[in-house]
Amino acid sequence: MIREKLTLDYLYPRIIKKRTYQRIKARTIDAMYRARERFLFSMGRYEQYSILLTNKNPSRNDVTSKPFKNLDIKLNFAEFCSETDYSKYDLVVPMTVQDVMHCDASRNIIKSDLIPIPSLEAITLCDRKDLLVNKLRECGLGHMVPAPHCNYPYILKKNAGDYSRNTFIITNADDEKAYEQELQDPDFFTQELIFGKKEYASHIVFRNGKIVANVTVCYRFPEAAYLQGKATFNTRNRVMNKHQEAFTQVLNAIGFEGLCCIDYKEVDGKPKIFEINPRFGGSLRFYFKGLLSQLK
Repeated sequence: MIREKLTLDYLYPRIIKKRTYQRIKARTIDAMYRARERFLFSMGRYEQYSILLTNKNPSRNDVTSKPFKNLDIKLNFAEFCSETDYSKYDLVVPMTVQDVMHCDASRNIIKSDLIPIPSLEAITLCDRKDLLVNKLRECGLGHMVPAPHCNYPYILKKNAGDYSRNTFIITNADDEKAYEQELQDPDFFTQELIFGKKEYASHIVFRNGKIVANVTVCYRFPEAAYLQGKATFNTRNRVMNKHQEAFTQVLNAIGFEGLCCIDYKEVDGKPKIFEINPRFGGSLRFYFKGLLSQLK
């Protein structure tokens, strides 16, 4: 019995399920991407560049700037407001929807040859999750978003918000009673719950109707039903984007140009889009240099 348990056929499937192994694998994959980017990153393209980003907090700023510490590139973290002089920066990267709107109001002085500033119409459409879903359905792309719910469990979410704030999983009639007020509130809507332990975030620079840069991150969760932002993931690492054609179709349909983050799961190999954030996505702070390395 003991000898049988020491065989590779017995041990291997048990080892790969261990969280430690999965984390080592994820870090190894990210390390391989970073090694590749060291060779691809154009030092001349960004020499003496000054980049403005939203000032989030010291720890997040440090994560974003760490890969640039030995480069002749200055990352400036500051407040975006009507008094900000955007013209003195080579690249402006807002990290909140409010800051993207500030940039829209100042687009005439912002250098946007690398990363365009989205239009106010596109920002508003993406920021309102219900409007985005309805727009994609109107464009014949409803198969790329969760369907309206028809049974338990299902998702109840607010039209606007980040990190699953005001988002709930409704599993039975008791939950419906507990969230009766939200279910009747026009600022909330419902949709089917998409199961799966993997969730993806594709950070995309969309310019002139094409994807010109993309960093896709895969999160692995211990459960198949959860709320991103409220649940703790096991691992996170970069992966290839298998849906560039589909996302190109979606972004053209909504008239988007600029930097966005598409959150989705896969069902039978096809994307089911939860939201499109018209801004710098949270996980991009780990991979911002990788995104810049693709821009020309």
